[in-house]
Amino acid sequence: MTQYAPDSISRTFIEAPIETVWSTLVATDTPLPFFFGSVCQTADGLKQGAKMRMINPNGKVAMVVARCSFSTRRTVMPIPSR
Repeated sequence: MTQYAPDSISRTFIEAPIETVWSTLVATDTPLPFFFGSVCQTADGLKQGAKMRMINPNGKVAMVVARCSFSTRRTVMPIPSR
């Protein structure tokens, strides 16, 4: 029988305006060290409904493929119960 490590839940609090956090998370002109060196790539810029992806620097692996969706509402996510 395979043994798994216990579940782990982490939270990170960033004391900065949401605009600063968002622009750092989806910078399109530099590799993102917190995302395995990936680069956010989009043909039409980061605007509502635009296609975007997070790609490996070698361009061979896309780790995220999505459409942009923006909200100014802050959302609180509950911690799942065990």
